[in-house]
Amino acid sequence: MQNSLPYRIFFWAHRWFGIVAGLYFVLFGITGSYLVYEATFDRWMYPDRFVSESAADAIDIPRYVATAQAGLQTDRPPLRVTLPESASENVSLIFNLADIGTAPRNVRVYIDPSTFAFKGAYELWESFGVIMRTFHHDLFLGAAVGRFWMGLSGVLFMVILLSGLWIWWPKLRFLKKSLKWPNLRSLYKGAIDLHKFFGIYSLLLMIAVTFSGLYISVPSWFQIGGKPSAPRPPDITSELPEIDFSAIQTQLASHGLLNRPLRVNYNARDQSVTVRLGEGQPGQTYDVVSKTLIADKPHEEGPKPFEMRRFQREVHGGDYWGRLGEILTFTSGLLPLFFWMTGCYVWWTKRRLKAV
Repeated sequence: MQNSLPYRIFFWAHRWFGIVAGLYFVLFGITGSYLVYEATFDRWMYPDRFVSESAADAIDIPRYVATAQAGLQTDRPPLRVTLPESASENVSLIFNLADIGTAPRNVRVYIDPSTFAFKGAYELWESFGVIMRTFHHDLFLGAAVGRFWMGLSGVLFMVILLSGLWIWWPKLRFLKKSLKWPNLRSLYKGAIDLHKFFGIYSLLLMIAVTFSGLYISVPSWFQIGGKPSAPRPPDITSELPEIDFSAIQTQLASHGLLNRPLRVNYNARDQSVTVRLGEGQPGQTYDVVSKTLIADKPHEEGPKPFEMRRFQREVHGGDYWGRLGEILTFTSGLLPLFFWMTGCYVWWTKRRLKAV
């Protein structure tokens, strides 16, 4: 069966797509693994930005905003105010400092909730995490072009995965032996056996992560009559109105919602303010005119209806399986490096042996 035409085609595709495009997928995998634990890595790299000098029980959203505005020397309202669950972590705010009608220029600010000290600010493009995220999402090519190429990359990686299954499958009569830990008799033979062993055991995980990434990048490919996404319009098209964060905090407190974790989001396009509460809790929309909080749409207060894209996002990021899912997704991002190194080593060694 190894001499059959389908086998030779799949073997050729698996070898050359893997060798030539393998390093490309290694970078995707490493950036994806980083993003699974992005917050943890950021805390390791920039502890001063995240850790407060002491725990702060009181919450003062207006003062966080005023301190951040003073530090940035701007009177614009923040697009987001995030209070983490732990009172010993700093509050973060995001401001868009771009001129009207231009591309976003987002700046993140950190405020110590216990001392209200300005702990620093940086443009998101200067963040290592944002660089990793942008490469992983659209290759620095922009949403339309980048996500199209990400879709093609997902298809190519699916070909590599499924061709590997085809190559392994003809040896079904040796199924029991193939599923056992290999006998690492030599570096060359061990590289082959380990490539097969980890490949077959991680196949379903790799397919799930790859397909979910493909779906997220180009959902229109999976929708009848789907159209490419339109270019994103500028975030700021007119002068932003003043947002009364004191009124927002008062409304939250009156509803018993002024608790950590908490996120206040301001949408500059429709000038709406939403408040996201703790994980799994219903959201609230703040009416800037009446200065009142109203619950989100009724269906959001109960079980959410099934949405394919949200489901694929949870699978891709590991959230669908909880803590175990994060570990599996993190591992799946490192496996392409192992497969590429062992595959290249086997190909190069076999090539040298034939030349002798």
